[in-house]
Amino acid sequence: MKLVSTERGVQFEIVRNNPDDVHSDCSVRAEIATRFGNFSGQNTAVHLSGFNTFLEQFDEFLKTRRGEVVLQMTEDNALTFFRWNGKGDVGVRFTLCRYTYIGEPAKTSPLVFKGEFPLDGEYLTQLRSDFRSLADHESA
Repeated sequence: MKLVSTERGVQFEIVRNNPDDVHSDCSVRAEIATRFGNFSGQNTAVHLSGFNTFLEQFDEFLKTRRGEVVLQMTEDNALTFFRWNGKGDVGVRFTLCRYTYIGEPAKTSPLVFKGEFPLDGEYLTQLRSDFRSLADHESA
């Protein structure tokens, strides 16, 4: 599933690594191309946390556009949906994290990529459907 921004050059996606395995982990990727340079990050071993609760909160958020709703994932990855502006457009704030060994073999360090962007409103209905598809896998 892709999150589509109103800004050109912004891509964020969550993909189940093995679509045929309901217990498969997911890959989470973000790419942002700006006039200052390109930034990207990915974690290929993420599990979604409390997904059905998130879906209920997401539905309520879409109705009211108040507050924010957070999709928690393993390894400190997260997607936060919030009201972007006074018109009620939706924004997405992401934290992409991957723990890796740097220096001493027994010490892990987080590599973190954070950002936010306005979500293209045309894709909200599709996004909800895509989330439901992931939820069907998570709850199986």
